Amino acid sequence: MFADCVRELHPAEGNLRPATPDWDAINELGYRRQDWLLIAAQFYSGGWVEIARSAFERARGQPGEPSTLFPLREAAWQYAERALTKPGTDRAELLRVLKDIAADDGRFRTAAHTALIADLERTLKPGTAPAGSVEALIDRLTDYHKPPSLFSTKEPADSPYMKLLEKGFDAVPALIDHLTDERLTRSQFPGFNNFRPYICRVNHLAGQILKGLACGQIPADGLDGARGWPLDPDAARSWWQVAKREGEEKWLLRHVLPTDGDAEEPVPALLVTIRAKYPHRLLPIYRAVFRGMPNLDSRNVAAAVITAAIPNEDKVDALVEAARNDRYVHRDAALDGLWELDRRKFRTALQETLDWMPRDVEKYWTAELPYVTWDVIRADDPASWAALTAATKRASVGLRMELLGKIFDKSDQPDTEARAGRLRYLEAFLDDATERDLETDRKKYDGFPAGHEYPRLAVRDFVALELARAMSIAVPVKPDRGPAEWAAIRYRVREALAAERRREQK
Repeated sequence: MFADCVRELHPAEGNLRPATPDWDAINELGYRRQDWLLIAAQFYSGGWVEIARSAFERARGQPGEPSTLFPLREAAWQYAERALTKPGTDRAELLRVLKDIAADDGRFRTAAHTALIADLERTLKPGTAPAGSVEALIDRLTDYHKPPSLFSTKEPADSPYMKLLEKGFDAVPALIDHLTDERLTRSQFPGFNNFRPYICRVNHLAGQILKGLACGQIPADGLDGARGWPLDPDAARSWWQVAKREGEEKWLLRHVLPTDGDAEEPVPALLVTIRAKYPHRLLPIYRAVFRGMPNLDSRNVAAAVITAAIPNEDKVDALVEAARNDRYVHRDAALDGLWELDRRKFRTALQETLDWMPRDVEKYWTAELPYVTWDVIRADDPASWAALTAATKRASVGLRMELLGKIFDKSDQPDTEARAGRLRYLEAFLDDATERDLETDRKKYDGFPAGHEYPRLAVRDFVALELARAMSIAVPVKPDRGPAEWAAIRYRVREALAAERRREQK
């Protein structure tokens, strides 16, 4: 509401601009005393000194009442603490702010507040390790900002997290030594349920890397990370004594393909080490996954293969084989690799995939097969569009609508990319009167399938909605829309398509 009082939406530019605040209107708002103090600070920073003074008077209260400065200091502390995890912020300046707040108010001198300041002071001390050494990479973790849970084999090559995994066993002794390292990183545990967010320390990331290399062989409570507890150094040393006797290569190859039936993919951390130190081992691992481990996803190992020091022709041969697999998840990963390495073979594999595409899937909302449309978009050639159109016409009505619904549903592919092909593909179904009824199979249509707002919906009407969205034509959700209304929407969409084509031809 405060923002509503001091800003207005500029109708022409669609952005926010300062507006003149109305103190009489603001004064009627029922804020608490501590809120008025924060509002006064915001008005003062905006240059409205008189209104800031009036808001401050509302915050002061009566003589003898407790000071309201605490919420202002608390807001400043929280702001500074959040800023510590943002890339590029000046930590020295943030340290000065935190120290000033603690010096002014004893409520900010608790054990937790004092520990944060001490850890930040340690973080700011310059490292002395030689460039490129394991110790220097660990020092660089103080600027690492991604949550460890988001790590993947596609991480930037210069990431210190990635570099330490590439070192493999060579990094383990130093990582164990840093399990007591309380220096701050820019990574934050996001928190969940009753577990609060916290700024990860170097020891948290060191422990995460060790756990990745150890593949669950270091005993630890699954909730230790949520509690903010670092890995136990003694437990890590016990694992290390066993692992180093076996040897790095044997350890990696024995554990990279999990035997746990619930595992979804080869161990990502080990793939990084294998790619860096034993790249010749990757293709056998990849083939083992897509040939004989139907429950494992091959995306991570395919991504490792693509960037490994392996002859390109060997990579392409393996990817072409995977692109003919009976599981679409393997085909999808292989298509990604072929797009990177051999566009001609990518288009051949895509054509084969579209010809192979099954008529139906077990469940529509969670099906991966409809994402093949994204490969067609990036290929954007007549043969691929024709094959996709033919495959869509063969598909069951539920799968057909999922395919059609993915065409303008990829955030990293703007509407302008392959736009003409996308529009022509959708337009080919504007006369498809096949009707989808969600009640025919509640199991297949469970969740949020394409067009889920409408219990009964014809393909041509769903396509009209997708085309309207692509061309910025507002069509409100109306589950009981009648045939004449649908016909009017389809007519409007056809007119808009024709107008867009005329503009393109000029």
